[in-house]
Amino acid sequence: MVRAVKFEVTSSGSYFNMSTGIFINQSGLPGNAGAISGETTVCQGQQSVTYTVPSIPNAITYTWTLPDGVTGTSATNSIVVDYGSSAASGNITVKGNKQSGNGAVSTLAITVIQLPVSSSVTGTIPAVNAQKDETLKNREQLFIKVFPNPTSGNVKLVVQGTFPGYNVAFEVYGIWGERTMSGNLYTDGEYGFSLTGRMAGIYCIHVISGAKVEMVKLIKY
Repeated sequence: MVRAVKFEVTSSGSYFNMSTGIFINQSGLPGNAGAISGETTVCQGQQSVTYTVPSIPNAITYTWTLPDGVTGTSATNSIVVDYGSSAASGNITVKGNKQSGNGAVSTLAITVIQLPVSSSVTGTIPAVNAQKDETLKNREQLFIKVFPNPTSGNVKLVVQGTFPGYNVAFEVYGIWGERTMSGNLYTDGEYGFSLTGRMAGIYCIHVISGAKVEMVKLIKY
């Protein structure tokens, strides 16, 4: 059975379904994009950073633009991005879209901490619990975690998934890209170090094991 559905088309391009009484509003541009929420100071190499904007009235899709060296795609009001090793400071923008046009853009300024090319690493930090776990040796991804974060000084660094046969190097960089600490960890485990006496701010910790590199951001207050 074929059922006929009647629509009334208004002068504004909207539709009124005469069978159901439902009004479909196709008129008007998307509203102005609201403030973007998310981290504004990040490190080169930082992964899976989320940015969100409140839902935009009348928007069907969303268009995001990212600074150089930053990757991520989304047609919704939220996007997850990765900051590459060459990521640069710049703006993240978003706007709402529909067939009739686009809404006003919202902009969020991003500061990317530029890290220098790593040089040879010497020295060590004391192991808190540096026992090997052979089940982690074949992991495809290097995993690191620091806590407490934020910290007043003393920090524990957890490392998993190191590459067999390679030393595990770590480097700590300040907000201006200066290397403040470095050393070797040698294996999976939990290590302790201290930023006591150093300036408050954001620090980037890089851990390198063979071809694997992982980064985590640490806040000192």
